[in-house]
Amino acid sequence: TGFSGDTSGNYKLPDSVQKSWSITKAKINVDGVVVADKTYDGGTVAQFDAANAPVLRSSEIMEADSSATALALDTSAGQAAFASAEAGQNITVNVTNYKLTGTSKDNYSLQAISVKANIIKKDITVSGIGAEDKPYDGNTTAVVDKTNAVLTGVVQGDDVTLITSGTFYASQAEDYQAEVTGISGSGAGNYELSSENRNHSWSIQKRELSVTWNLPASLVYNGEEKTVSADAGNVVSGETIGLELSNAS
Repeated sequence: TGFSGDTSGNYKLPDSVQKSWSITKAKINVDGVVVADKTYDGGTVAQFDAANAPVLRSSEIMEADSSATALALDTSAGQAAFASAEAGQNITVNVTNYKLTGTSKDNYSLQAISVKANIIKKDITVSGIGAEDKPYDGNTTAVVDKTNAVLTGVVQGDDVTLITSGTFYASQAEDYQAEVTGISGSGAGNYELSSENRNHSWSIQKRELSVTWNLPASLVYNGEEKTVSADAGNVVSGETIGLELSNAS
């Protein structure tokens, strides 16, 4: 609008002296956002922990705007979503739809909000498992029949199947429990197979031996005793069975 100085009378201003500046909005963050862990459900929707109330970061609020009428946070429409639907630890959760309110709201820029939370594996159960008793074969492998098996708790559309092998707790001929070993498929990592109904009682039955006599098919009497021996057959590889004979002459 003018100027001053001892020699100001020797000067004049241009007809128009104007200058424009832009004032950038102050960045402001939100503290206290907590998202609850959840059990895997195939989706990304997250729920806020109601015990925690989000607030604007006080150190970033100008003193003149410290009243609630000047600047406040509206969380009523807030939403949270996991970055991945898969089960895991410390997954990023993005929070949206928070907004600023108050007379000074247009002077601030609300920054993006993200926190971490876990998606816990979902427990599923199996029923309808079948199997056959087996003869002793020296190992603990159980042949499991899953024809009528049902997995309960799998999210629709997920690829999860029952592993068809099982394991006897011991290999000796006796009644034992066998355990279904697990699940497979592209979605298996999101589930935990419950111990319920995984164990079943089946039998390892004694293996029937065959006997080979070490003696000619026919003998001619000559008044002398003949020594008789026999070998056991159908023996598990690596094992040795000897036959005890009575009146073996």
